Amino acid sequence: MKPLDVSALIASAQQSTGLADFGDPPLHPALDKLVESLNSEARLNDMGYQAMAFRINSLLVNRLKLTALLKRRPELATAPIGTPIFVIGLPRSGTTKTQRMIAADKRLNHMKSWETMYPVPLSDSPDDQQQRLARCQGLLDAWSSNPDMATVHEFDAMLAEEDVIVMAHSFLQEMLITDLRVPTYIEWLQTQDRLPMWRQLAVFLRALADAHGKTGDPWVSKGTYHGTQLNIIHHAIPNAKLVYCHRDPVDNLG
Repeated sequence: MKPLDVSALIASAQQSTGLADFGDPPLHPALDKLVESLNSEARLNDMGYQAMAFRINSLLVNRLKLTALLKRRPELATAPIGTPIFVIGLPRSGTTKTQRMIAADKRLNHMKSWETMYPVPLSDSPDDQQQRLARCQGLLDAWSSNPDMATVHEFDAMLAEEDVIVMAHSFLQEMLITDLRVPTYIEWLQTQDRLPMWRQLAVFLRALADAHGKTGDPWVSKGTYHGTQLNIIHHAIPNAKLVYCHRDPVDNLG
């Protein structure tokens, strides 16, 4: 089993795109801490290493592409964000259903599953969007082939999905390692300022709204992690509104 190497991961993403600038927030030390913990604690087999290398590479490529987009379109960095509505609550409390019901309102922006994985164009090809959508659907089909996963969450590239998947690009979000044993990385994360992660999310929202042709229109998104960071949300996105889904925690765990 070959351990992950931060320098090699960065070089691979840069070589495949011809780009060098990953933008903000800085990759280090977050990526270093993640890789160190994956190598020393996660007990990955060969397939596990390959899966994490693929996941990290995808995030790095997206960051390179986002930074390049902002250099071409600097106005996107400060474009208005219509009032974002964040659906929050414990897992299994109805957050997904609530978000998808609200997202049915065509006046609102929302992230589809394929956009959370591939939020910015990967090429100038006229069918780039379809390529990103197909890549996402392929991954979702693989996940939903597990009957346990399929009963917990409905997977479809065109359905509204939670923004914590996009927030993984900061390497400051637990979503990236929910199914892995990386205690040192998690302990480190708990001491870190998450404001840069939220500021990066705001940039992704602006870029996606522009792609939707709906700059300045309201957003609806969700994240079961957001309840632990309510003190940060309004610093990064001052006009954000919250919808809280409540369910008895005993029922949630049962």
